[in-house]
Amino acid sequence: MDARAALGRTGLTVSTLCFGTGYMGGSVVAGARLLSRAYELGVTFWDTSDDYGTHPHVARALREVGRDSVVVATKTYASTALGARRSITRALRELRVEAVDIFLLHAVDSAGELDAKLPALEAPARAKAEGLVRAVGVSSHSREVLARLLTLPEVDVALVVVNRTGVWMKDAFRYPYAHAVCVGITTERELEADVAAWRRALRRRPHRQPAS
Repeated sequence: MDARAALGRTGLTVSTLCFGTGYMGGSVVAGARLLSRAYELGVTFWDTSDDYGTHPHVARALREVGRDSVVVATKTYASTALGARRSITRALRELRVEAVDIFLLHAVDSAGELDAKLPALEAPARAKAEGLVRAVGVSSHSREVLARLLTLPEVDVALVVVNRTGVWMKDAFRYPYAHAVCVGITTERELEADVAAWRRALRRRPHRQPAS
């Protein structure tokens, strides 16, 4: 794994370690400080969601490091086009950005659920055409859903669970590769340990030119 990679079909280049904010607690100031420290350590891909409550943390950190320095992904559980559109509008407001880099439907875990949420997928696709979203994705715990996503041209990227045993996957299997790995980080100690492991992994890989 290189330090930076092209992410799916998004056209975006990201750090191959992604800061997951799903378990971040504490104040907005403390959270923003931790995200800024991650940026200093080379982690320029941050993941959030409208249900995490961390949009304000990310927004403050973006003001500190510069909006164009980081790729931000956010998500929604919305199941309708109207609900997804409202989630996009809220994300733009709460993140204080003109465009969301990656907008995903969150935890779509069966083929039936994917079919039911196809109208919701139309909202980020339309927002992408309007310049409000740069890439569209889906997060899932299902191999069946992931296979279906390959057939949907509006889906640029998938967020999935990857581990040795398939924990949290509803039909476990091994991936031949991943473009980036998202890790939930809550403290500076965890951040430094994760970055150290990331750097060790980078040293074990043959050197490649970073994506551009």
